[in-house]
Amino acid sequence: MLNIENTALKAMRSILQMPNCNWVSDEQRKAVICAIKEKTDVLVALPTGSRKSMVPMIVTHWSPTKTFVIIVLLISLLED
Repeated sequence: MLNIENTALKAMRSILQMPNCNWVSDEQRKAVICAIKEKTDVLVALPTGSRKSMVPMIVTHWSPTKTFVIIVLLISLLED
């Protein structure tokens, strides 16, 4: 699993163009690894500022030929 985690972290650093960035939380790291392994659907519900959006970005970077469905609760965001 360490190889998947390291590769995913490198992908995040590449996407953000920040060579020293790291996981914001253990939950973010776990969500990315779970999504990459594709053994189950992944629902990510984390607080604002926890880089939830990095989960699909890293996974699509990992598997660019696959299709992913992302649901964003825009009405909820607008009300906040």
